[in-house]
Amino acid sequence: MQPTILSVLALSLLCDSARPRVDVAATTADTIRADVAQVVAGLNAHDARRTTAFDADDIVEIECNSPPMVGIEADRAGFAEGFARDPDWHVRLMSETVDVAQSGDLAVYRGVYHEDHGSAGALVTHRTNFIAEFRRQRDRSWKIAWYSVVGMEPSHPK
Repeated sequence: MQPTILSVLALSLLCDSARPRVDVAATTADTIRADVAQVVAGLNAHDARRTTAFDADDIVEIECNSPPMVGIEADRAGFAEGFARDPDWHVRLMSETVDVAQSGDLAVYRGVYHEDHGSAGALVTHRTNFIAEFRRQRDRSWKIAWYSVVGMEPSHPK
């Protein structure tokens, strides 16, 4: 007896519905959070290469009271200069959110951090917003296209 087209179609639908569905947005968000954790680890280790490991070649960095920096080499040099200037520079995550575009090729990371640094021989801290756009690359990896860092309050003693 030969299977009919309907029975083959019904069997394929049954098999397909038995497969677990992958939540692409959740998987992408987990990947982005892990990538940012690596960026933070690089920053806290004062390693400019690790800190910029997820930068796109043409990344744009935007901070208050500074002109934008464009390009991975400029971003890397800026971190190296900051690390040399402030050996107490350290960040601690408070909260984070990742929004993934329906297309699956764009994600926006938003995080709030405590940013510690040295000032006049004393350790100070303040809350900082960090927002970054991640774009999926041809090799399926994620790179930061741009980011912005904005302080939420004046620094105060830690």
